[in-house]
Amino acid sequence: MFAAHETINACSGKGHAEGPGHIFDIIPKDAGPRLTTRRGGAAYCVRLPGSQSFLTKTHLVEITLAPVRGLEYRIEAGGACAFDAPAGAVFISPANMRSHARWASVKESAIIALKPSRLRKLDAVDLRMPAPGTADAFALEIAQKLKAALVQNADPQHVDGLITEIIVHLLRNGVDDQPAARARTELSRYNAKKVQAFMRENIAQKITVADLAEICGLSPSHFISAFTGTFGQAPYGYLLGMRLAHAERLLAERDMSIAQVAYLSGFSSQSHLTSAMKKIKGATPSLIRNRK
Repeated sequence: MFAAHETINACSGKGHAEGPGHIFDIIPKDAGPRLTTRRGGAAYCVRLPGSQSFLTKTHLVEITLAPVRGLEYRIEAGGACAFDAPAGAVFISPANMRSHARWASVKESAIIALKPSRLRKLDAVDLRMPAPGTADAFALEIAQKLKAALVQNADPQHVDGLITEIIVHLLRNGVDDQPAARARTELSRYNAKKVQAFMRENIAQKITVADLAEICGLSPSHFISAFTGTFGQAPYGYLLGMRLAHAERLLAERDMSIAQVAYLSGFSSQSHLTSAMKKIKGATPSLIRNRK
């Protein structure tokens, strides 16, 4: 599935990764941008037709961004499948288990690497691969966001948030097939207000999903699902919006430098604030300040 270090020509190619090494060792550097995060990492790759046998220390989730012809996939001691994959097809390679893949056309995909220790912290009990040949619309949407984030050198926290979203989605839809388990959950009004208050009061500090989940007495995975169901977006996106709004208010106070505004709004640097504000608001902090 993932191209190896050997060169792959325009018509065919083979790759082989012998042992579990660095998190993205099996992906050549010229395949596309990648980023290592606390949870593991993510990569955007475009590969020519080829094949590979690989083994890694991390769980790997690959989501196709465009249709792939003649894709064959096999996990050690887990059977094999062969089909034309649509955009949004999901492939899961468990950690420390050899996987083999072959693809007959160019393969564009987003790849998520997840450390087993981080998966346990999400209360995971299993990761099941969706039925071969099926498309997962939600997974495709997250893969597209990952592609954009990696191409634009996005903040690692943002990428980690997207990784969390796709893993929770796969766990929720793979572990329990009952409709009730898939139904959208929401935070109670009391917990929703507590979380909002905590975000406001600690907006200049580092805030993690674990912090917010603890406030509500929920597991991280349940919290993310309930938060998204309540506010219509994941915790990271909601918090980013709050921080940008707070930064705009501070920018009106002209005795404060933009760097100070950034730190007081929870951004790691002035450039971090500038990048986020330009992307979300369509203007730099200086331009927004001059409008006030």
